[in-house]
Amino acid sequence: MDKNGNERPAVAAVVAARERVGEKVSIYLRGQRWWATYMHEKRQRREPLNTTNKKEARRKAIQIEAKLMDGSLRPKVKLPLIGDVISQYLAYLKVEGRRASTLKRYTPELERIRKFAEDQGVTRLNGISITLLDEYRAWRTKEEAATATLYHECTLFKQLLNFAIRREMLAKSPLASAKLKKPKHDEPVFTLGQVDEILSLSPEPWRSIFEVLAFAGLRIGELSWLTWSDIDLANGFLHIRAKAGWNIKDSENRKIPLHARLVKLFSQMKPSLGWVFKAPAWSKTSNGGQQIAERRALNMLKKILKKIGITEGKLHTFRHFFVVHCLTQGVDPYTVAKWLGHSTLEMVMRYFRLLETDSKRAMEKASAVVVPVSAPEKEAGKN
Repeated sequence: MDKNGNERPAVAAVVAARERVGEKVSIYLRGQRWWATYMHEKRQRREPLNTTNKKEARRKAIQIEAKLMDGSLRPKVKLPLIGDVISQYLAYLKVEGRRASTLKRYTPELERIRKFAEDQGVTRLNGISITLLDEYRAWRTKEEAATATLYHECTLFKQLLNFAIRREMLAKSPLASAKLKKPKHDEPVFTLGQVDEILSLSPEPWRSIFEVLAFAGLRIGELSWLTWSDIDLANGFLHIRAKAGWNIKDSENRKIPLHARLVKLFSQMKPSLGWVFKAPAWSKTSNGGQQIAERRALNMLKKILKKIGITEGKLHTFRHFFVVHCLTQGVDPYTVAKWLGHSTLEMVMRYFRLLETDSKRAMEKASAVVVPVSAPEKEAGKN
């Protein structure tokens, strides 16, 4: 058990008895993995064999024995500790301006990977292998980790090694050939009717907040950092711009043409100092005026969805609606991607779901095309 009461993967605490292979090399089991030990240049050496198979461990030990005998063995340079590389990687992400929420997620995930590797007797980069990754995936599957969570953790594992390569701590990634199957996303999408119903039941400022999310395709973080200088009613644009203390996720500054509904909304609002949308007072100690908090906005949305009877939906679902609404109205995907702040079409097409009403409408258009009368029908007409 760890400090949180969770089970760790079963690992032998005591090193198993050594088995001599050849004249100079012995192998032994440390945790679930085999290691080799031998004397070289008057020093006792230990080397991970990166396998859980005893037969494979013997084969690798024989190769080491042969190099010892012909004098071609060169002591391996110790690669950095996995824990040290993780610390450097997190520090790098922080300097690069990654969001606090991203670092908050990455930190425990990387620590879980480090602890697992350590439990398997692997503390340095040179001990990492595809076998270790497979063992980690098997353990996390047994722990009933969600498919998307496991995919993210394994991808993060590979990203860590790629960082080590860029920093010349590692020559090549032992996980480069590991193929990870990306889980399919089946995100909910609001219909236009559902959006209008949500807005009609939402009190201010939540009604206006939800309308901007739906008809500008913003993330809640982008909306909470909007100031009145970002709203250009004269030219009809909404600007998403980085500010001191906040960077835009995965994109540069961008501007989105104002939807007619948003032109009307912003025209009716009274500009003020600070944020466009401010949190309402919520306790005796809060008079409101702070930035909109994602948790409070989500809680309000959940209450509204429960009244309507919609079981699935979150703040980001408004962004999904924006994609579908734009595409079904004939806006080309490249333009939608630009409005969303994506450099490729992948994310746009992932969000897109052809709703049943739009599917029927498309077939009605196809049916309206004049179809030439077939030969048998012509003959019947003559009679």
